[in-house]
Amino acid sequence: MLFNIRRCQSASTAIVLVSMLLLRNTTSFSANFAKHGNRLLSELNSKPTGEDQIASRRDFLSTAIALPLAASAFLSSPLEAVAAGPMTTGEAEGLGARAERALRPKPPRALRPKLSQDFAVLLMRSSYNSLDQIDCVAMDQFQRDFFLIRQAEYEPYVEILGPGVVQQGMLSDPFYFDFISFAQYATIAREISQDPSLIFEEKQPIDMGEDKPMKFVPTVVRRDPSLSNDKLPIKHNELVGIAILDRLEEKFGETESAIPKIQRNSRPGSGRFLF
Repeated sequence: MLFNIRRCQSASTAIVLVSMLLLRNTTSFSANFAKHGNRLLSELNSKPTGEDQIASRRDFLSTAIALPLAASAFLSSPLEAVAAGPMTTGEAEGLGARAERALRPKPPRALRPKLSQDFAVLLMRSSYNSLDQIDCVAMDQFQRDFFLIRQAEYEPYVEILGPGVVQQGMLSDPFYFDFISFAQYATIAREISQDPSLIFEEKQPIDMGEDKPMKFVPTVVRRDPSLSNDKLPIKHNELVGIAILDRLEEKFGETESAIPKIQRNSRPGSGRFLF
């Protein structure tokens, strides 16, 4: 799947297409984007930006980058009205999971340049921290579920690409990043989409001092009741986009690599690069 950013008709189109490139291997992504993409692009192009350019870009990027990232996994997941209990090995590796895995498009083996390690860490960390902020699942449960999905998905993924292609644990390797980001958002989608509880218990770490093991204490977590379950995906998307933009502004805001200022309904020339 190749896109020419120079030919994009609007800044929102360009950013959405870049986001598509990051997730081209996720389950049912192409079908879901074909179904929802035109509406998404229309909404992005018409969204008011206001007079403050920094606020404009924060609002824009939180929607245009984070929404395709989370929505692609969210749209491909079942929406049972049952809070997500802890995942089991049977759920991660059972017949249904294997059948779903067999129907996915095969990941491409095209050579790609390495990712910036710092940028890859930023993407993963922003998604994790944003999930923690919206208080929809105990993060110790998320870690267990994430582990089981990684464990179930890794060997089939490596077998498709062949030996020596995936550098396990290296976020700068685009093949490994494809895998780990898919596993992360598959887990996030599971936790968000199954009617999570407003109140739950989470084991939170307490530092016991130097050379002593960390202690985990059960703590009751209460979500803000105004953040209803139907708002969770959008809120997560916004927080991820804001976290990414804030870091990019911090690192590049006063340099030639700064994110371009985006005016409402602006149409960059065909020779202008957005990234």
